[in-house]
Amino acid sequence: MLDLASHVWSELDGPYGSAESVPQLIKQLQQQYEEAVKDELYWEQLFHQNSIYSSTLAAVPYLAEIAHRSQSLEVKLDIFVTCGLFEANRSEHSGAGFELPVELQPLMDRVGMVVCMDIYNSYVNAIAELAGNSSDMIRFAAEIGKDNGEKRYVIAADAAYRGWRGAAGVLTTFNEGDEYVASCLSCGEDIYIWPSPEDDRLLAYRNDPVFHTEQESVVITPSEAIKDNELAVLQQLCSNIGESRLMRHIPYLAGQVSCPSCGASSLIWPGLTNMYKS
Repeated sequence: MLDLASHVWSELDGPYGSAESVPQLIKQLQQQYEEAVKDELYWEQLFHQNSIYSSTLAAVPYLAEIAHRSQSLEVKLDIFVTCGLFEANRSEHSGAGFELPVELQPLMDRVGMVVCMDIYNSYVNAIAELAGNSSDMIRFAAEIGKDNGEKRYVIAADAAYRGWRGAAGVLTTFNEGDEYVASCLSCGEDIYIWPSPEDDRLLAYRNDPVFHTEQESVVITPSEAIKDNELAVLQQLCSNIGESRLMRHIPYLAGQVSCPSCGASSLIWPGLTNMYKS
């Protein structure tokens, strides 16, 4: 992985330009995993407006190393979820003729292919190492009684490590389960999905119920048997971690609805996840 003393850090991109401050923040976290330091590193330097950068890819191997060495399961879980969020937002496609992700391609002319490939390979290895901790992190989050929203982030990280960026995007965007927004597979119009206040089953609407309170809902037909592999795995993860609300919603997310705009039958899950796939 990229040496923290390397001059290359000043060539890496971050939300506000150069990533030259990132190595010092990593060194501070290596000494002590402090809230203020990690917040500055994660949310100011490595991740901004749902975007990651070349500096993010270079930093993740060090975060995985901190997680590996830490005796604190809270630290391990925090890094597991954070790096899962990074992975969920990584560009899925490399440019034509390149094996590098989009985030690293602008560096080619500045630092060369060898350095870029080293950063990327180190990132891929770190992500694989973090993914191997999934079962332990699911178990730990269940044991310490995280709320449903926090549990969704853990499940989302697991989904991201599996390569299911669409599922991870849905779970992080709608982490409270109090609304979902899908796209009709036929007409492309938004379908607003809200839980019924009476029994938490999901209902569909043509317009955002926040601003259109008098509209009629459309019934979603839930799936009686979850056949989609992603949803079947998510259902099992919900059971393992104790995320009760998502557990109730999954049959509806696996179901179908007559689009409130065009009337065509539309599957809910592809209409949700397609919006988060690059």
